[in-house]
Amino acid sequence: MATKFGTMLLTERRKLKMTQDELAEKTGATRASISFWERGDRVPGLGFFATIAKMFDWTDEQIRDVLDELSEDAS
Repeated sequence: MATKFGTMLLTERRKLKMTQDELAEKTGATRASISFWERGDRVPGLGFFATIAKMFDWTDEQIRDVLDELSEDAS
């Protein structure tokens, strides 16, 4: 199931013409994790989320939208 985070991650990665392997190397994650996150199968830990948000210069509003969605899913 697609998530806001997964959709945003995929969109930003493609804008920069990065592969999943390249993004994984830059964030310290695995390529498999990037794939899981983009598909919405899993969500990253807070540390990876912060790294990615900073890397793509996401606005406070974008970050809040993702965190709101994640908190709704956890309820």
